[in-house]
Formats: sequence, structure tokens, C-alpha cells
Amino acid sequence: MMASLLLSLSLLGAPAFATTEASLQQEYQTFLQGKGYTTTVDSDGDIRFQHTHNQYTLNLFVETNEQDPTFFRMAVYNIWPIESAAERVKVLEACNVVNDALKVVKMYVTNDNVWIAIELYSPNVTDYRAIFDRSMRTIDDAVDRFVAAMK
Repeated sequence: MMASLLLSLSLLGAPAFATTEASLQQEYQTFLQGKGYTTTVDSDGDIRFQHTHNQYTLNLFVETNEQDPTFFRMAVYNIWPIESAAERVKVLEACNVVNDALKVVKMYVTNDNVWIAIELYSPNVTDYRAIFDRSMRTIDDAVDRFVAAMK
């Protein structure tokens, strides 16, 4: 009886489809292409695409992680190169302004460049679909706030 209950409980959290790297890649590519984006698979297996906001062309990727398929991470990479120690301080302050103002956003510095990420857990692999447009608007807002803070 206990084994049956445990099996039933474990199935409640089971994803709707097999979550191999290939199936996640296909899921994200199909969705993004349906939104009008051109996609590629990078050397890490993540799905890359570009998004235009105002005069900016943003390079993004959606991470594929078959070990944690209900973790959704979409990141904009290398939006602002840091060229001096003084600029690094200003960048970190601007990132903090954005992180404090917006929900779900993580702005951070990696390899002397600024990144923006949307990261969240969801019950099902495909739940990101319902929040994708809001996530993109949040990224656009983060870019605008970051650029304003850097002026």
C-alpha cells in the first residue's frame, strides 16, 4: 500500500513527455520558431535566438537541462562589455538597481560582460509557454533600466 502511494505521488510531478536533451531542444525550438524567432543549437546544446528591443539586438539562449527539465532559464548574454575598473563599479550598481526593481530578473557580470537571466521553477516542462511573453517584456524592461542607470 505504501509503495503504491509513493509511486502515485511521484507520478504527480512527472513531466508530460520524455525529457532528453533532444526533446527539450525540440520543444524550445518549436515554440520559439512559432513566435517568429530563428533558432540555433549551440555547442552546449542550448537554444540561441535574437530579439530586437528598441534599437538593441539582444542575443539570448534558453538552457536545456535534462537533469532539471522543469527549471527554465532564458539569458541575454554579453549586453555590456566592462572596459575599466571604474565602469565595473557603475555596472554593478546598475545591475543592483535592476535586480531590486524587477521580479524574476538576475543581472550579473561574467567574464567582464553583463548578462540578464530569467530563472524559475515550474511544475511542468511546458509551463514556460504561459510566461514567455511576460518574461520577454521583463527582459526589455531590464535593458531599459540598466541603460538608464549607466547614463
